[in-house]
Amino acid sequence: MKAITQNPYKIIWTTIPVLLLISFLSSNSTIDIQLHDTYIVLTPFDLAICCGLLLGVIGLLYWLTRNRKKVDWVTAIHCFLSITSSLSIVGTAIYFAHFAALNVENFSLMNRIIIVLFLLLIFSQIVLIINLIISLLRKAN
Repeated sequence: MKAITQNPYKIIWTTIPVLLLISFLSSNSTIDIQLHDTYIVLTPFDLAICCGLLLGVIGLLYWLTRNRKKVDWVTAIHCFLSITSSLSIVGTAIYFAHFAALNVENFSLMNRIIIVLFLLLIFSQIVLIINLIISLLRKAN
């Protein structure tokens, strides 16, 4: 717990190669994500690159604010939600691209799962913003 709250950027940056390795070892199958009347066709590697870039920016924000006192439990929750949702997004994409039969029920289920995981990832970034604001206000007082 202390490693997460003291140096969260190290743990977040360590997740990036794991994400890329997992997605690189999967084949080049594609997944379709439907948002209203738009279909987005991606490979699991594309999702891993997007999640890796987001995790890289998050790690950079934590590194830039490493000398500021943040709320420990909020930092731990944010790191846990960001890392698990990123790994889950890529894992879900790999699972549905490889193992699930292409029928309507699986397509609909995959869309719902990935959208919920993206919403969880967005919610965790709101937690990060709140934590950074708190750390800036603490330093000012």
